[in-house]
Order: sequence, then C-alpha cells, then structure tokens
Amino acid sequence: MRLQIFNLILRGLTLASKFLLVFALAKFLRPVDVGVYGLMVVTIGYCAFILGGEFYTFSMRELVVADQSARRGMLRSQIGFHLVCYAIFMPLFIGLFVWKKLPWAYVGWFYAILLVEHFSQEVNRILVSLSMQLHASAVLFVRSGAWCLTVIGAMVATDSARDLNFVLGAWLCGSFLACILGAYWVGSRHGWPGIGQVDWRWVRKGAKTAAILFVAALALQGLTTFDRYAVQDFGSVSDVGAYSLFAGIATAMISFLEAGVIVFFYPSLIDAAKRNDLAAFAQRMRKLTLNVVVCMLVLAIGAWCVGLLVVQWLDKPAYSDNFYLFKYILLAMFVFGVSHIPHLGLYARGLDRVLLWSQIAAMLAFAAVAVPAGQVWGVVAVPVALCFAYTTLLLWKTVCYRLMLREFKNNPHC
Repeated sequence: MRLQIFNLILRGLTLASKFLLVFALAKFLRPVDVGVYGLMVVTIGYCAFILGGEFYTFSMRELVVADQSARRGMLRSQIGFHLVCYAIFMPLFIGLFVWKKLPWAYVGWFYAILLVEHFSQEVNRILVSLSMQLHASAVLFVRSGAWCLTVIGAMVATDSARDLNFVLGAWLCGSFLACILGAYWVGSRHGWPGIGQVDWRWVRKGAKTAAILFVAALALQGLTTFDRYAVQDFGSVSDVGAYSLFAGIATAMISFLEAGVIVFFYPSLIDAAKRNDLAAFAQRMRKLTLNVVVCMLVLAIGAWCVGLLVVQWLDKPAYSDNFYLFKYILLAMFVFGVSHIPHLGLYARGLDRVLLWSQIAAMLAFAAVAVPAGQVWGVVAVPVALCFAYTTLLLWKTVCYRLMLREFKNNPHC
C-alpha cells in the first residue's frame, strides 16, 4: 500500500511540475520564446511517437508473458525496430527547419532532445511491462518533473536562467538521466539485451499488430500538434505562446480526468465485457458517465478561474489580448473529455477499428474547418476547429456505441 501511495505521489508531482513550468515560462520568458518552446514540445512529442510506431502496444503484451531469457531477445529486436525507424524518419525531420516551421537555431536541441526523449519513453514503458511500476514512475519524474522544478527554481533565483536555451538544456539533461536510470534498472533486473541476432519475423508481426493503433494515434496526436502550427500560420509565434499557455491549462483537465476517474473504470469495464455481462457493463457505463460529466464540469470551472488569475498575474498584453481564445480551447477539451465515455465502452468491447475511424474523422473535421476559416477569422479559427473536431469524435463514438450496445443486448455472447 505504501508503494502504491508513493507511486501516486510521484505521478502527481510530475503532473504538477509540468503544469507549473508553463506558468513560469510565461512569466519569465518572452511570449515568442514561449511559442518556440510550445512548438518544440508538441513537435518532439509527435516525432517521438512516430519513432515509436506504437510498437510498445505489441511488445508490452509479449514481455509480460515471456521468461527472462526470451525477454532479452525481445528487447534486442525492439531496439532493431526503432533503429530502422531512426534511419527512415530522422533525416526527414530536418524538413521542419527547411520549411521554417522551427528556427534553425534550435536544430541541435531538437535532435538531441528527441533522441533521449524517445529512448526514455520506451524504457519507461518496458519498466511498466516488467511490473516495475514504482521504477517507471521514478523514471517518469526524472524525465518530466524534476528538471521542471529545477528550471522553475533557477528562474526565480537568477536572471541568467530566464533563457530558452537554459530550459532546453535542462530538458535534455532530465531525459538523459531518465535514460541512464531506466536502462540500469531494466538491465540489472532482467539482463542487458546484448549483441545478437534480431528476430525480424517477430518485429514484422509487432509492426502489423500495432499498425491500426498507430494510424489512430497519429490522427489524434496530430490534433494537438498541428493546431500550434496553424496558430503560427494564421498569427505569429507570440500567439503560439499564448495559445500554448491556455492549452496547457485546458489539457490538464484531461490529465486529471484520466488519472482520477478513467483509470479506475478500465479494469471493471473490460472484465464485464469479456464476461458478456450486459447488466454489469451497463451499470458501470452509467456510473462512468456520471463521474466523467461531473468531473469535467468541476474541472472546467476550476480551469477558467485559474486562467483568469494567471492572466492577471502575468500582466502581459500577449496573453491578455488572446484570452478570448481560452473559452474555445476549454470547450474543445470539455467535449474531448466527455468523448472518453463512449470510447471506453467501445474499447472494452475490442472495437479498435471504430476508434481508428473516429479519430481519422476528427482530424479531417479539424482540417476542413481550420484551413478555410483561418483565412477569414485568423487565429480564433484554430480552437473553433478543435471544437468541431472533438464534437465529430464524440458523435461518431456515441453513435457507434449505441449500435454496439443494441447488438450486445440482442446477442450478449457475440
């Protein structure tokens, strides 16, 4: 029990650290630097996701049931898969700088951070699959929390730390330490992968298995990446700074929802679905609906109050002039939070392809609204397009969930 509590504390501290860093950057850096940082964060996150290829969704299940000797071969093969991804995609990412989406001054930071960020992310997932949850939480804190607190403290203490290069350097150090720590724990507990033959048949099987989830996540992750670039295209990098601040506050609602509500319903819903227990499934879905709606309402009110206070505290025109964007971003995140209700029902029944198409539809809805509206409305078209995208996501999943539930009632053993 103590370990579970400590695990929750570490994860909560990590989330709080990232949340507070956004405020510190907005306070001590120029809005244009906050904008560049926001672009770097979402771009590195998206590129790391591409390098990962959602392969962990396959490898984690394999590692759980494998014996120790087989695990070393699996880890070696997974490394082989990622090296192939590096060879294919790393050269292509330079296009972000060639096409002036990111400043050339940060190309070194981009590649260095991307490398350690992806490696530490995969090590963290491996620790989870090996039932080393506390170690995984510690690695996550070093990777995403400890360096944030260091930056905040340094910025408060000295003017020399109030520089974007200092922030990126701290990020690089934090992720690098997480790599070392995570790799040591994996190797000391289960042995090092070592040099040997890569099982390419296993790799191909994993790539095929992860393909559907990869495409789905590619679309959904794209919404929270391309929106920043749309703001940059329709406005300026300073506008991206303000947008990133407000989006950081709004998306924190989803983090709290998933950690405080969603995680507790996953096991029971999947269990009821696998047992084909319609009564238990429906009862848990009703309870989930109530919890999600109430939680999102409370979080939305709280986020709005936080946004008002933060803008007053910052006292910078770049944020106060763009505060009108916040209500649209907040609405988009509220709708996205509610979409978790049918999502969990569909996921529990194993309808992955439905989730795939819903996320692709959401991405298309975003583009269909943002591109033409941005030419007329400017920056505000981006959060409005997000509202349309997440509404499309919610409606698609809700309709499919209703159809699934009707079939479940007619044929509980399907």
